[in-house]
Amino acid sequence: MFRFFTHFLLSLRYFVLLLLLAGCQNTPSNSSDLAVEINPELKQLNAMIRGIDQGYYGQIDSVLVVNRQRVVVEHYFGQQQRHNLHPIAGITHSVTALLLGIAIEQGHINSVNDPISLYLPEYQHLLVDGRERITIHDLLIMGAGLDWYEISPHPTTKINDHQLQRDSDDCIAYVLSQPFNQATRGQFKYSTGFITVLGVIIENATGESLPDYANRVLFAPMGIYHVGWGYLPDGKINAATGLGLRPMDIAKLGELMQQKGLWNDQSLVSPYWIEQTLSSHIVSPWGSDFGYGWWSLVMPYQESYLRIEQAAGAFGQRLYLLPDLETVIVFTGSNSQEQGESLTHAITTYVIPQFYHHSNEPLAIF
Repeated sequence: MFRFFTHFLLSLRYFVLLLLLAGCQNTPSNSSDLAVEINPELKQLNAMIRGIDQGYYGQIDSVLVVNRQRVVVEHYFGQQQRHNLHPIAGITHSVTALLLGIAIEQGHINSVNDPISLYLPEYQHLLVDGRERITIHDLLIMGAGLDWYEISPHPTTKINDHQLQRDSDDCIAYVLSQPFNQATRGQFKYSTGFITVLGVIIENATGESLPDYANRVLFAPMGIYHVGWGYLPDGKINAATGLGLRPMDIAKLGELMQQKGLWNDQSLVSPYWIEQTLSSHIVSPWGSDFGYGWWSLVMPYQESYLRIEQAAGAFGQRLYLLPDLETVIVFTGSNSQEQGESLTHAITTYVIPQFYHHSNEPLAIF
């Protein structure tokens, strides 16, 4: 009953945000969008669209497939249209990680190995009893050593910490006041709270609000002008799940990753940070490698192995990179639960077979 009620509240909040974002922008496409060359002969991808349309993957709102920097599939379902912003949920975490890397490159932050206490002067009184050793890296990889129950309810309160954080007077203080155990530092515990703290660290280090900083150093240079940010009840920016973007702009972020931080020959993010972002820093309880906001897996396919990089958010938000096939895939959704087949199934069943034999470069053999 608890899980149903909590999920109902989260779903309700999500759909309210979806309606607000859908109505807040009614702007045409801009000239910086990726080139679109829809190819009706891509039979595997057409079959995927039919499966989505029939509800096989739950409620999907859009799918974009970019191959070799050209959009070959751009399809919207239901009320979603190209100009609408869509909540991207946990993919926000991946964007915040990029902003952190830019802040480091610009000298606002020294290193991911810095203790977070250097950038949180207003919370020094909480960073004691071992918490003063928590680093930015620890927060990025969800391995801070702080007790946190987000996937499952807290054993005492029976409410998950995501909800308790939202209900607190100060969400940062709530996160940092959780019991610390040095023995569990470096062990994965999924926490949107950790990423909320990272958002405040970026703001304190740069002297700008996270939306202003993101617009200046990342979004505007990429021609991403229509952005929505959500805030937590205490007024803090929701750096973990609060961002809304057009699906086309999500795809552009995927291309930025594929091009190692380059956009129109301008380096927005250092290649080193892209490499670190996609590297495995920790293994989740589900066996997935986790980097700085990205999940990685290597899967066998015919005589080779393929890498799949994924930024993921609740309710069906996915940004996939297939670097071996020079392909980016975006899904946005409105699944009140994780309905239907896993979207990774769509990648392995339709997308990879479509492009595997069209890749001019030999695939990596690990």
